Amino acid sequence: MSTNTIIQQQHSIIQRSYSTMDDYERSKADAEAQYEREKETLEGTWKHDRDEADALINAIRQVMKTTQDAISGTGWQDKVGGGIPRSSPITLEAFDLFQQMTQCRSTAELISNKIIDFLKKHSTRSEDVAFRRTIVGAVGVSLGFLALIFAAALLPGVFNPVIGILILIAPIILAFVLFGRQAVPVSDIKNDYITITHITSNAEDLYKQQLAILQQTYQRQLNECQARHMETMRQLDQRLVSDLAALQHASTEVMRDVGIQGLGWDDPTWRQ
Repeated sequence: MSTNTIIQQQHSIIQRSYSTMDDYERSKADAEAQYEREKETLEGTWKHDRDEADALINAIRQVMKTTQDAISGTGWQDKVGGGIPRSSPITLEAFDLFQQMTQCRSTAELISNKIIDFLKKHSTRSEDVAFRRTIVGAVGVSLGFLALIFAAALLPGVFNPVIGILILIAPIILAFVLFGRQAVPVSDIKNDYITITHITSNAEDLYKQQLAILQQTYQRQLNECQARHMETMRQLDQRLVSDLAALQHASTEVMRDVGIQGLGWDDPTWRQ
């Protein structure tokens, strides 16, 4: 074998070893970049889902606070106890936790609007009741005096103070019975309030469950991602060792074929 051929073969082995190392470093960098991208994607999904859960529970808490403020502002805080919660329209088996939270929010908003509307109407009626009673009383007194005058004029023989008093107060009483009573509002505020309280409590439990599941899912996917990355790096290292061993064997074979005596590939002298 000519010297030129030997040099060419050794040069090829050296070039292949450089190429092998370059491929290894490039594959390693690609694997690291892929690992970082997967981690960022997992973390972004986890934060997005957590933010959605936070937004839902905060909205439900705000609805409950608005309702409680409206009740306190109208003096009804001592009148809403003792109600019976209505059956929940939320079918827990039919939806995931996010959908259940969304249902809790919409139901709480609906009941809150109903309570606040009732309180507004009741407040308006309370403000008008004094004026209403004054008008009804004035009308009753007027009718009583008119009845008294007519009775005195038409029945002078039977008219006496007792009959006069009865004739005077009868129209007043009749006016209050017919027109002075305040209409009873159609609303079961006690049941509505206890229902929205239970919905808020259930939403808090769902929120805790959702956070726990999100954390578990994120951690499991992150562990799987790390395991895949470690396996990829192990395979790259294994392939590098195998390729370098093959090049070492090829170089040793060339040296043996041409009968060149020298130091072996792994001789400690090369590391001095």
